[in-house]
Amino acid sequence: MKAIKHHAKPRPAFVRAVVSRLLAASLAVGAVAAGAQTVDLQPIQLQRDINTMLEVDGFLFAGMDGGGVAVVPVDDPSGGSIWTAGADLSGNNVVDMVWTGEHLWIATEGAGLTRIADPTGTPQFRQFTSNLGGMDLTAVAGAVIGGSERVYYAMEGAGIGQIVDGLSGNLYTAEQDDLISNTVNTMQVWQGQLFIGTPIGVSRFAGNLFTDQNTGLGSLIVNDFAIDSDGNLLAATNGGLYRWNDVNSSWLFVRALGAWVTRVSCRQDEIWALGLDALSNGVLQASSGGLWRTVALPNLKCRSVHAGTEVWIGGRSQEIFGSRAIEQAYIGRREAGDLFTLRDFRTSLIRSAEAVTFGTDGRLWIGDWGGRAVSVGDMSVADGGTWSHLWKTADTAPDSNGIFSAAGNFLCAATGPDGTVWAAQYTVGILRVAAAGDAEDMTIDHVNVASSGLSGQGIVNMVTHPDGPLIVMHDWQDAEKVDVLVDPAQWRNPANWMVLPIVGGLGAGPTVWDAVVERRDVIWFAVEDIGLVRWDINGDAAGPDDELTWLDQSDDRWDEPISAISGTSLSQGKAVGLALGRDGTLWSGGNGVVQFTYDPVARVATRLTAVTEKFTASSDGLVNGNVADLAVDANGDVWVATRTGLNRLQGSGDDVTITAWIDLANYYGSTTYQTLYSANVIAKLPGLTYRKIVADATGRRLLLSSDQGTVLLTVGSGGGVDGAPVELAGAYCYPNPWVADTGSQTWLKIGGLPAGVSDAAPALVEIYDLQGELVYRDQGVTPETAFWSGANRMGNLVRTGMYVVRISWRGQDTALTLSVVR
Repeated sequence: MKAIKHHAKPRPAFVRAVVSRLLAASLAVGAVAAGAQTVDLQPIQLQRDINTMLEVDGFLFAGMDGGGVAVVPVDDPSGGSIWTAGADLSGNNVVDMVWTGEHLWIATEGAGLTRIADPTGTPQFRQFTSNLGGMDLTAVAGAVIGGSERVYYAMEGAGIGQIVDGLSGNLYTAEQDDLISNTVNTMQVWQGQLFIGTPIGVSRFAGNLFTDQNTGLGSLIVNDFAIDSDGNLLAATNGGLYRWNDVNSSWLFVRALGAWVTRVSCRQDEIWALGLDALSNGVLQASSGGLWRTVALPNLKCRSVHAGTEVWIGGRSQEIFGSRAIEQAYIGRREAGDLFTLRDFRTSLIRSAEAVTFGTDGRLWIGDWGGRAVSVGDMSVADGGTWSHLWKTADTAPDSNGIFSAAGNFLCAATGPDGTVWAAQYTVGILRVAAAGDAEDMTIDHVNVASSGLSGQGIVNMVTHPDGPLIVMHDWQDAEKVDVLVDPAQWRNPANWMVLPIVGGLGAGPTVWDAVVERRDVIWFAVEDIGLVRWDINGDAAGPDDELTWLDQSDDRWDEPISAISGTSLSQGKAVGLALGRDGTLWSGGNGVVQFTYDPVARVATRLTAVTEKFTASSDGLVNGNVADLAVDANGDVWVATRTGLNRLQGSGDDVTITAWIDLANYYGSTTYQTLYSANVIAKLPGLTYRKIVADATGRRLLLSSDQGTVLLTVGSGGGVDGAPVELAGAYCYPNPWVADTGSQTWLKIGGLPAGVSDAAPALVEIYDLQGELVYRDQGVTPETAFWSGANRMGNLVRTGMYVVRISWRGQDTALTLSVVR
């Protein structure tokens, strides 16, 4: 019998190009030069209350508690935009504002001042932070006096600072300058003099001298000042409203509201006074021509009033459930008959965020570090998205809807391939959420030690396996460190849970911080003080395409922990974050970041990349050596959330480009950052401490949590691995990595296609293996349409591995890589 020679078929050029780059591990799917990619940062802030308002040239500026400043057209309260920290403001907790006639000045709690030129046209922002006497401000006042713009800012418990024509000037305190108190509630420039309201009375600053001016005041707690239409200075105090008599240097009583007067504002011949009663509800009264009337408030929690061309109120609306309440900011414009047109600011309820995940429908899930709520947002809707919330507690646990009544911190969340969202409340249990519809209507199961096979409730992280099992990681307080729920639908049955071994397995580390699925049958764990631990579910006798023997631990293979990797001093026992690169390499983050490959035969890890903290202006490195989490985007770039900022790593080995993003407060709060970086690194990050970062199924969106809010990052692309034409530059395939044949709802899709791709003009998509063999072809692909189940041209499911996706349309083509997991 004559032997038959098999001649290898030459691989297409685009496949060769992709394969060569994959083997070099230097460029993953869709990655391009840093300058060619775009990254959009969209802050997601709690907009809880309106602290202060000001009307300038047809716009209302509403300063929010945690949400920045809403810029609202006077004639359209539903319109406008939001200024937030980063490129705009110095901070998001706005406490006071003043218009000097030249600039709008905005004072924030903990983040200094912002000066805005042309606020109603093309705003130009300048932040005043490190050049102030302090960052934690309580009030601001200013005016143009003698041709110079003089601005005064009050610092929490630290007196007053001055800025003259944009230059920082003197600081004044009670100890050195006879200021009546270093704690200042309010300030007002009146006839060239500065009046300062404090909890123990009024100081007047005139002729460079401070004098006490308390004569006639029935209460020394002064909350606000205003100037009426006759030019008189008014003071709002806990004992009522007073008018200043400059001739006698004394205060004249005007009116009591039956409540502490906290705000006063004037226009024409009207005075609007807002008070707080014993229940902290608002009391609003108005005087017109000397006649006073009480004005009914549409929301009792009113905190601000401003009289401009229109009269505005602002505060927070409440929804109450038992002893709990959710609060979000609102503004109201007065209409005829003292009625108000209201605008509610509906966004995330979460200020201090930690747990984050994306639903399979693309919605954002954000969990409160304090355990009060989970917010669910659809950001495909304009003007900040649409939001709903899990915040009501269950009547009886574990079988009724609602979060656990014991408010455990939401430290982690994960999404299963079937759309189920898991959210863990630390020390309490896990919420299993059927994530359909509004959050208030979702079905929630309580998974805890009593109701399931869960071994403990000190849960610090969760990861879902592509097949569906839930991997639950525990900290020091639980004896067992990792649980696996093999069949999530049967969560109540203890037989569906397994505990991973410590001896001969994970090792005796106090906490397991993270896990990553390298391939379908191999999972890595980051174990504190131990290192990186590799678990092969089926052992050497089977591979990733075989049935997984989850509950049979007799065939498992546990490799010795990797505590160190040759070529770097970074300790793997400090790793807290793990990620799988688009090229199949592994990344770990702890006291730095390491990229490595692993030889399962030799049981050796090989370093490809090691990045530590940046120490000199001329060197590359991380913003901070304390890594919090890692994620990989559609371009193959690795995103590193450090405790004080964000980095993107592009490339591999010695050819790594590192980009930094730092919030303004961290940047100006550190002389080191100001030495190492230019101010160009300042970005719209919420600050101050960063916690978790996750990517969605497309890899085009990432969600970063922090103690001051959350930010949604949208990542663009400059082209495919062969430099795609501009029209196909943004194309990507998702999910990626992808579990083949998990149902038509999770078939492979193509996103980012040009607008012209349609049923009448579809794209051609071809799938190749790395040998260049055509696996699948579809010439009718349209944007976001499921088109491939994972079957080849013979109808058989393809094997686990890397594939090349070629997209062609109108004479253009691009090539992407796809990781298939089975």
